Amino acid sequence: MTLGLTTLAETMEKAAEGLIRGAKKRYVNRPRNEPGFGLVRQEAHGRTMRYTVHSYATDRPETERGTR
Repeated sequence: MTLGLTTLAETMEKAAEGLIRGAKKRYVNRPRNEPGFGLVRQEAHGRTMRYTVHSYATDRPETERGTR
């Protein structure tokens, strides 16, 4: 007789399958070149540090971005 209860191992296995399926979807239709981002650190007054996110894609002119 089944009460509809699953074991922790079965629940974890189903969750892992869902994560793997979701991760595989992210690799479909990806560009060949993804420049990414960098973190720029600036020293400010005293011991203050300022951080800025920089896109490597903006290093090239707009007409050259996204080309393969």
